[in-house]
Amino acid sequence: MKELIKNGDQYNIANASFNNKITNISNKLCNVHKDTNFVVLHTYIDVNYLFDSYMSNNFDLNNVENMFHTMNFNSPLHVLNLWCNYYVGNTSKVKQLSEVLAKNMKKNKNIFIYFDFHEYSINEDKSKDSNLDYDVHSTCILLHPDNNNQYNSYYINSHGEALSLSDCTYEKKISRKRYKTITLNYPLDFYVLNHLFKYINVHNKTYNNNVPIINYKPTKKHNYIGPNLQGGDKFGICFVFPFLIFVNIILNFRIKFTIEYNNNYYKYTSFCKLLKSNNIQKIIMLTMCNYNNNLKYIITQQQDIQNDLIEQDISCTIEKEGTKYTKYLYNILFNFIKSNQSE
Repeated sequence: MKELIKNGDQYNIANASFNNKITNISNKLCNVHKDTNFVVLHTYIDVNYLFDSYMSNNFDLNNVENMFHTMNFNSPLHVLNLWCNYYVGNTSKVKQLSEVLAKNMKKNKNIFIYFDFHEYSINEDKSKDSNLDYDVHSTCILLHPDNNNQYNSYYINSHGEALSLSDCTYEKKISRKRYKTITLNYPLDFYVLNHLFKYINVHNKTYNNNVPIINYKPTKKHNYIGPNLQGGDKFGICFVFPFLIFVNIILNFRIKFTIEYNNNYYKYTSFCKLLKSNNIQKIIMLTMCNYNNNLKYIITQQQDIQNDLIEQDISCTIEKEGTKYTKYLYNILFNFIKSNQSE
């Protein structure tokens, strides 16, 4: 696995900058599969900087979401006015996220956002004998129109159920070698996204006419809290999971998803129908279980893949598979990028 990652570094795979290999190839797939009506964006938020702004303005951290109705042009909440990478054809552009979302939502587009958390969590190994070092964590968001002229949002962190409601904290850096633990009313990811979408909705209402509302709440309806897909990952390849999910959505959007196991073919509903019914967790489960025979067995031999016992079996299997599963997934991404390198 270490050798594989070293080879991947030659192609700059683990790159959180705009217009990286993953987002560039994803956009090319959108151009090829125009019938899916998807666009790809990439944005990030610096969590440490966000809390710097909140705390310097004496915000009640667990009451910020109630302050958006009083937001004005000079509001410190504009720290949530993020920049994003998007594409016009194959040309990379950078613009405010709210503006790009507004334009695409007016066109009724399906939107896939590669979403990076900078300064997400302290890397204990790298911080032992030196200054505090944070990790970047790569996640993604699906936005799709509903039947009420609004947009549904669905946030996917590959750790899923590991985003425990009991762990609602953030380790905020206060000096080169010191941090303090901040207690929040939601897990960090949900806390930030709840504010972000509230901000975008207010911003669009103020500056853009006739832009659909984005529905988001820190609940199961809008967040993946299924099996921990990184349960066996000891190398931190979070960026692989959003890409594999996106590729599978694009390639199986209007056809029945098929899993081959023991010379039998099991067909499931197209991802387009699952998206319309907001059954995105099923999309994720089908996608990731298609990359391992033990997981295929669990899925194909059961009727309801969202059953709690099945999810527990999937989590345990992924953890037991460990680096074997991790290496296989990373290798898929590596070969995909390597084969598209010359294009």
